[in-house]
Amino acid sequence: MSEVVSYRLEGDIGVIGVDYPPVNALGQGVREGLVNCLRQGLEDDQAKALVVIGEGRTFPAGADIREFGKPPAGPALPDVISEYESSDKLVIAAIHGTALGGGACQEERVFVRAQPEVKYSQFMEVMNKMQENGFFKVGLLNEDIE
Repeated sequence: MSEVVSYRLEGDIGVIGVDYPPVNALGQGVREGLVNCLRQGLEDDQAKALVVIGEGRTFPAGADIREFGKPPAGPALPDVISEYESSDKLVIAAIHGTALGGGACQEERVFVRAQPEVKYSQFMEVMNKMQENGFFKVGLLNEDIE
């Protein structure tokens, strides 16, 4: 399988891009790539924050139906989510298209959730950098941000 999740640095924002047409389904390669690229972003001292995007027409849109009826292959989505939840960097989702099932779970539990210790001014600095780098569709749900 070709690389379906990639990491790149744009300015001081680490971008984790999912490119698994047609709907960026959360198959084994995508789940593994999400973990590997998160780790790469966390090790990148130049990245102040990370943004997860769906390349193409949608943010990850849920389970990969090609895996239905087959033995599970790791990492499981809950393990991927745990990796993102324990991130010491702000992780934001640039959500567009259809984020259903596991994709909605990602956005709800992980990607649009800032860590409680992140201050609003830090968040706004990241948001401004994202706008400068062309990221305009960003969702955030977190009552912990001051």
